[in-house]
Amino acid sequence: MRVLYFNGNVYCHDKILNNGSFIVEEGKFAWIGSKDKAPRADKVIDLNGAAVVPGFIDVHTHGFGGISVMDAAKDPNKLIQLCKMFARNGVTSFLPTTLTASLEELKEVFGAIRDLAEAETGGARIVGVNAEGPYISTHKAGAQNPEFIRSINKDEIQNLLSDFENIKIITIAPELEGAVDLIKEISDKTIVSIGHTDTGYDDACRAIEAGARNMTHLFNAMSPMSHRDPGAVGAGLFSDVYVELICDGHHVHQDVLNFVCNVKNKEKILLITDSVNPAGCEPGEYDFAGLPVVVNEEAIVLKNGGNLAGSALTMDRALRNIIRFSGMPLEEALNFITANPARLLGIDHRTGTLSVDMDADFVLLDESYNVIATYVGGNCVYSAIGDDT
Repeated sequence: MRVLYFNGNVYCHDKILNNGSFIVEEGKFAWIGSKDKAPRADKVIDLNGAAVVPGFIDVHTHGFGGISVMDAAKDPNKLIQLCKMFARNGVTSFLPTTLTASLEELKEVFGAIRDLAEAETGGARIVGVNAEGPYISTHKAGAQNPEFIRSINKDEIQNLLSDFENIKIITIAPELEGAVDLIKEISDKTIVSIGHTDTGYDDACRAIEAGARNMTHLFNAMSPMSHRDPGAVGAGLFSDVYVELICDGHHVHQDVLNFVCNVKNKEKILLITDSVNPAGCEPGEYDFAGLPVVVNEEAIVLKNGGNLAGSALTMDRALRNIIRFSGMPLEEALNFITANPARLLGIDHRTGTLSVDMDADFVLLDESYNVIATYVGGNCVYSAIGDDT
């Protein structure tokens, strides 16, 4: 069926079509332009002036709504529930992100995620897995369980990558013995991300030269930048790697976020949620990876000590925040959650922009950038107004 959508402000990869139109056929964009030039269609839908933007891509999330990615080890259906919840926030593709845990549990989760890759979930699409640990620094463990942190074992990691080709990102602390050599060996198989690290600037740069391409939540759980040692943060800012930012105003001060947007190549900035299972729940006390945490209106903190433990962020709120913090226009901010992550993951040939022959993954936004509806492969997987428009 050819469906024509009209009367929307369509944010294409290179321009904005005011009062624009597009046709979706067999799950892809078949035509984009003005309605008066539209080809024949079997069905016509009025967008009522909504902004039409590419679907959001979250490369780093541990859970939401009381469900943890780690729950998939026992019940893979929990992932389906996550897919549906994320769609409510405009997410059309994401990487379920594991926590530092036993190797046996990680393998179970990797397998469950692999089995659902590209499946019809009725929500967001799973495009791989992000392994945040266990090869990280005990000094920068953050809310990760130090009991399960492991040293570098090349054979072990090579076997993981062979058995689970869906591992798209793996976080490694460069200061671990053998880490830089390992990065050279595996950077053609997966995206190595520098994170949970106390490494100095020089070692971080060596890891990047060896093939690391991403920084796990820049600033958080990594050596800071100073005038004498720029640290891992400086390596992320001064090199050409991608950097993840948690844009909730708590993990990174809004002026620092604005600073990064001004000094870093904007094509290498990613907004992530780093959300955890209590995100989206009512304020109160919850369990996160065996640790007691407290959820308030905007943040999640460890009950003992008050340190941040993941975030309560959603992708649509991250978008609104970066626009509010930086003053940049919507079309510029969108790249941080659409085109940029798609390029990092190597899926930019099929999603991340609104272009003919791309998957029809798109989101409708109101004037305040709230999600009205979410479409994955042309199918409406969430609507705030109760129908398919």
